[in-house]
Amino acid sequence: PYIAGVVCFVAILFLGNIYSMILNVAGVKIVNNDNQQAINVTSQNFTLTSMVIFGILGPICEEITYRVGLFSFLKRISKWLAYPVVVLVFALIHFNFSASSLTNELLNLPYYLLAGFALTFTYDKFGFAGSTIAHVLNNVISLLPMTVALGVFH
Repeated sequence: PYIAGVVCFVAILFLGNIYSMILNVAGVKIVNNDNQQAINVTSQNFTLTSMVIFGILGPICEEITYRVGLFSFLKRISKWLAYPVVVLVFALIHFNFSASSLTNELLNLPYYLLAGFALTFTYDKFGFAGSTIAHVLNNVISLLPMTVALGVFH
């Protein structure tokens, strides 16, 4: 499951980069959505605390809630129901319906759908450890540039 988690993390990075390249080729510019911007602001003020909360505890809580809880429950009813519901719920928790730039939120949504699918697939095939390793790696790696830029690890 640990290797599967690392592979899932790499897949999320790869798919995210492919999506970004498609948008760039289409001439579409997006910026961080409101969720990511709030994390960035909080991380600037509480860097190490943010790394623990957003990098480690948040992903663990999300994996317990969405994969262990919701996916496992829905999978008993139907795997065909469980996948789309969990992927969509995961993506929508990172979405701000009242955002000033709804277009930007919508353009960011496919990344969360891809990540949600990769994490759900990894959980389904390799268990909690695999999806959690991938999710923690994804969040920690996304926070690292900011923590390094702020001099926390120097």
